[in-house]
This record gives sequence, structure tokens and C-alpha cells, in this order.
Amino acid sequence: MDVLNFLGKFQREQDGLSLLLTLKEWPVDVPLPVNISLLATGDNYEHPIQPKWRVVFEPECTYEVVAGIFTTPLPITDVIRWYEIELKKLNWIQNTERHYSEEQKAKLRFWRPLANAHLKISLRRRTVLNDTELMIRRVIQHPYSLAVKTPSDDQLILPLESIK
Repeated sequence: MDVLNFLGKFQREQDGLSLLLTLKEWPVDVPLPVNISLLATGDNYEHPIQPKWRVVFEPECTYEVVAGIFTTPLPITDVIRWYEIELKKLNWIQNTERHYSEEQKAKLRFWRPLANAHLKISLRRRTVLNDTELMIRRVIQHPYSLAVKTPSDDQLILPLESIK
């Protein structure tokens, strides 16, 4: 993602920053099926709900959260099968213990241990509109490294004595 494209879209929050995304800016490690569109509200569904990329700063780590709500004309079973295949290609591991699937709704959970990433996809069939709604949330935890040391005065580009 090109950070310069986000200028003007930043929103400061109490514990971090958030940015609104477009479909083109959605992260590639969480693919979206073809014929996907943003969930929209309003009388004529004219107000799309933009996905959000959020960075949360905590004392011991930083969390990167990407979330969005989408719709697709595909039935739930096709979406589940598609995600199981595509995410496996990207080294996501399915957590089948917390997975469930019914005719009208489903929940998929995946994780990537090396990236310390978790992915949750909730699916719901909307019979009135004959489409499937997807709520997608990916969280990556970036722990702070304890190996980072404060440089000594002689390692600084400009020694502290010369500033005084």
C-alpha cells in the first residue's frame, strides 16, 4: 500500500491511527473473491461502507487490524470452499476447532504463526437480496523487540556535548 495515497484519510484515535481503504487498497494476503463489492447502506444502497486499516499502539506491541464488510452473489458454500483453497495457497492455516458452517451462516478462522496473524471471516446469506455478506477481520501482532538498544553518545551522529 502506498502511504502517500492515504494523506487526508488518516483518522487519529485514542490509541492509534485508522485509514479508510478502497477495494484496490485491500491487503493481498487476504484475497477477495471475484464479483465482490462493498456492503452499502441507504434506501438504494448508495452509501458503501469503506474497509478500515487500523494501527493500535500498545506498550508491548503494535496491532495492525484490517476489517471490512463485503457482499458477493456466490452462495456460502462456494465462498467457504474458495477461501479454504486460496488461503491455503498463502500459507494460512485453518482453525477447524472454532469453525462452523450452517446453511444461512458460517464462521471461518485462519492463522499464520510466523506472521502472528489471525483471520476471521463471518458469512451470512441475505435471502432478500440473494447474496452473501462477508465480514472480514485480520489482526497482526507486531511485538516490540527487546534487542533494540539505545545508542551511546559516541554512536550518535551529533554527540550530545556539541548540542550544549
